[in-house]
Amino acid sequence: MQQSLQSPVWQKDTAAPRQPSLQQLYAQFQTSEKGLTSEEARKRLSTYGPNEPTSVKRLTTLQRLLVFVTNLLVLILLEKGCALCIVGSSRDARPLVT
Repeated sequence: MQQSLQSPVWQKDTAAPRQPSLQQLYAQFQTSEKGLTSEEARKRLSTYGPNEPTSVKRLTTLQRLLVFVTNLLVLILLEKGCALCIVGSSRDARPLVT
């Protein structure tokens, strides 16, 4: 029997993505090892604006609670716990409710 020299399908495309070289990055961002000139920096500042991070909107405690409660798994567990309490098997329902 002759074995195939090709690698298995699951091993293909497993190589890590190649990082660009410094020269490629300089070309992409239109700069050099020395950085930007003052004129180019002013031009980019007027074109793109200042380099400031955007603000992140934080969720309130109530919003986080609503996100937690609307999780499907949480809803299923709460429903099962309530059903067990109604049926009367409180010993089985206690771990789900507390």
